[in-house]
Amino acid sequence: MRPTFRPTRLSTRTPWLGAALLATLPAGVMAQDADPSEEIAERRPARVSITLGASASYRFESDFDSGSSDVSIARVGADAEAGFLVGDRSRLALSFGTEHSFYDFSPMGVLVPGGVDPFDTIHDYTMGARFTTRINDSWSALLGAGVQSSGESSADFDDTLTYNGLVGASYQVNEKLSIGAAIVISSRLEDDVVVIPVPTITWNIDDRWRLESKGAGLLLSYKASDDLRVGLQGAFERREFRLDDMGPLPSGVIRERRVPVGLWTRWTPAPNISIEGTLGADVYVEFESLNSSGVKFAEDETDPAVYAGLALSIRF
Repeated sequence: MRPTFRPTRLSTRTPWLGAALLATLPAGVMAQDADPSEEIAERRPARVSITLGASASYRFESDFDSGSSDVSIARVGADAEAGFLVGDRSRLALSFGTEHSFYDFSPMGVLVPGGVDPFDTIHDYTMGARFTTRINDSWSALLGAGVQSSGESSADFDDTLTYNGLVGASYQVNEKLSIGAAIVISSRLEDDVVVIPVPTITWNIDDRWRLESKGAGLLLSYKASDDLRVGLQGAFERREFRLDDMGPLPSGVIRERRVPVGLWTRWTPAPNISIEGTLGADVYVEFESLNSSGVKFAEDETDPAVYAGLALSIRF
């Protein structure tokens, strides 16, 4: 049994770590606001806060370009985060998360030798920490680090691990606009360490419209009422995971990339409860398989596919 230690499933008020990690690690982190200073700038911040979350999504069946197979994907996840105020201007947060992905290939696989199903269930476990601080009225800074295990249940645990670090800053241009950037350094399965710059923005265009970073992408949303926002979002998501050491591609690696574009909504029935829904299409999806030495075995794209998702967050 693996220790439960995503990105990381983070509080909806902890955007930068989620946005940055989504660029290099498996997707699914819920992230909304792009300014980490919000965590320590609330009118009545709690000294200690606990956030619990759960999510589910389904990607409907789509064909591979090779024409010999199709795939559908169901995902469920859960997360927990503990946040602690440090003085009056800083906050420390510890996060734990898990996500389980269920792949259904038919009639045969195209990513491993033998024309068999390449894999079916992938388990992700993550543990992360971050420190945010307000330097002054204009500047805020962020430091973060995390570790992730991603793979099939029988994969060698040590071979499923990747590590990441993050440093970033944001600048409050005025009451409506905050901009920033972060640098992510992350190890990868059977590949070199990657360094990725991640820009962030929160722009309250007027009393109802807002443009903001959300994951490794952007969200344009409209405040329909005090407890309901609707919007349009697009992002880039990337996953990679280790295969079983006794499977058709022993200890190999699968990389999955997709670009989802769709509708988004968030309902806040109470100040500490939020429910998010998404509906859209993956306009680009690519799978790549590598052997245990990092040599590419196969690469294939799928047709665009419809997806739907639901997430719940409760903060204490």
